[in-house]
Amino acid sequence: MSLIVLGGCADGEDRWNQAGMKIAARASAWRHEFDDPAQPDSSRMAAARGLLSLDPQFLAARYVQYPQLVRGTIEQAVVARDTTCLPLLVELFETRGGEERIEFEVDLIAFGAAAHPHLRELLKRQDRGLVVRAADALAKSGAEAATTDIAALLLHNDAWIRMGAAHALGQLRGKAATDALLTALSDSAYAVINAALVGLASQHADVACEPALVLLADSRPEVRKHAAHTLGQLGNPAARERLLRVSEQDPDDGVRFMASRALQALAATP
Repeated sequence: MSLIVLGGCADGEDRWNQAGMKIAARASAWRHEFDDPAQPDSSRMAAARGLLSLDPQFLAARYVQYPQLVRGTIEQAVVARDTTCLPLLVELFETRGGEERIEFEVDLIAFGAAAHPHLRELLKRQDRGLVVRAADALAKSGAEAATTDIAALLLHNDAWIRMGAAHALGQLRGKAATDALLTALSDSAYAVINAALVGLASQHADVACEPALVLLADSRPEVRKHAAHTLGQLGNPAARERLLRVSEQDPDDGVRFMASRALQALAATP
């Protein structure tokens, strides 16, 4: 009996090895076809589609040399909602920068929830630009479940990452995102505070009215301007008296102007 079992295991292992060899041979053939400039682009892109699941690293490495072929393959996959392209997309999103990164971000957003686990992993990277763009992509694709992950970035020692996290949270909805933004109002960097104020205004979070009123007395005019803007967007008439005083008495003309605009917004509020 034991010999039969062992034989069965050996047969199964042989079949598994043979299947692996076939897959490896197929991938090798597709790599050669993709690299062959004598082949028509349609054949090379067909090879690329096969490699999406078998060897995305190969395609990522060829992006610089053949950007149109790789880009075209990704675009076809996005239209078809073919999630096998996600490993390639994530790698290019991580390794490319500037406008190219933003293009790959748009593609990842198009996949919605399927891309969320990949983007959440990228929040742990050291590249500050990558972290901020990943948080932005999660927010734009409505990843409410990632609120905690993004909010954790508000504790980062890099103020630019904290600002990016606040900006992303402002695009999300729900009490957790609002609570995180309220906490960010006590940040030491005014850019983070301003991003949190803009986010709270975007959320129309009434609970932000009192903290924004307090920030109208902040020593930094940049913060006072954003606090006035937020109060105008929130539309709470309780802010009218304070805004009127600021519009007339604040020593900074930019703050006075923003307070006047906020008063106009309040007047237009039903």
